[in-house]
Amino acid sequence: MFKANKNPVVQKKEINGKQCLHFTFKETFTYDEAEDFIAGWKQHFSLKKHKKVVVVWELLEMDSYETEARTMLQQAIKDLKDNIEGIWLLTDSILIQAEAEIISFYTSFKIHLVKSEEELLSRMKLEA
Repeated sequence: MFKANKNPVVQKKEINGKQCLHFTFKETFTYDEAEDFIAGWKQHFSLKKHKKVVVVWELLEMDSYETEARTMLQQAIKDLKDNIEGIWLLTDSILIQAEAEIISFYTSFKIHLVKSEEELLSRMKLEA
């Protein structure tokens, strides 16, 4: 499934009573990492048929990404849309926030933007 010690680091977490897949991206997210990540993501969902999950992408330590990685991620969101209850993106980068808005538009999937773990907890509570 998800490979250990890869980018992103993957954890299953419960946040405000919701089962979440929490991905922590670090440094530069590459095309090769995107291939591995998306394959693991698709495998996870194939094992959990008909169960939607909240996805949390923590990008506080990510400084950049390869364009091809972003393109693959956009397509994966479209492909896995029926398995995703919601996407939350943690970042304090204005550039990454702007890119998330583009991905959201391209995939027709709302991505919730937050700047901290505290804001994530607070906003998820309000969404419940």
